[in-house]
Amino acid sequence: MTHPGDVRETIARVAAALAESRLQYHFTGGIVSSHYGEPRLTADVDVVLILPDQASQIDNLIACLSEDFIVDDESVRASLQAMNGFQVIDHSNYLKVDIHVGERIEGESQRAVLNELYKGITVPTTSMEDCVISKLLWYSMGSDRSWNDALYVLRRRSLNLELLEELAEKLNLAPELERIIKESENT
Repeated sequence: MTHPGDVRETIARVAAALAESRLQYHFTGGIVSSHYGEPRLTADVDVVLILPDQASQIDNLIACLSEDFIVDDESVRASLQAMNGFQVIDHSNYLKVDIHVGERIEGESQRAVLNELYKGITVPTTSMEDCVISKLLWYSMGSDRSWNDALYVLRRRSLNLELLEELAEKLNLAPELERIIKESENT
């Protein structure tokens, strides 16, 4: 089982590596939905990485990550070239970090906000609205846990419903959004 201290340490290490690489990034996934909604343990750390099309920055990214993470250079290069995600593993605790390349939700990087996920660790994270939409995307791909994550965020926070509706419409998630909003209001 993942220990919360391990997650904290991994977030700090990956944030330091990505800041050193000077690439735009933000945290997402279960860690962020736990921050906004119902806290829960997670088995990994999710990051969205915006990667310019420059080979030197890829070399720099791999070098920065390699200091604290197990990195398969060839796999990372192939994934980056294909604009797919890749994984790295924290050397100290073997926690997996999923790095998603590019935005799944248009404009999410511009809406990212700074949040203190753990005491003393303030990092860029997906906005509350993008968190809900991201969880609905994962739900549409079969992740039932993502539905509950989105539901808890909706129950605990005041969100920009107009933005949520706009994003859901663009991603063909309007029925899911309507259903989850109703469910959040009824419980």
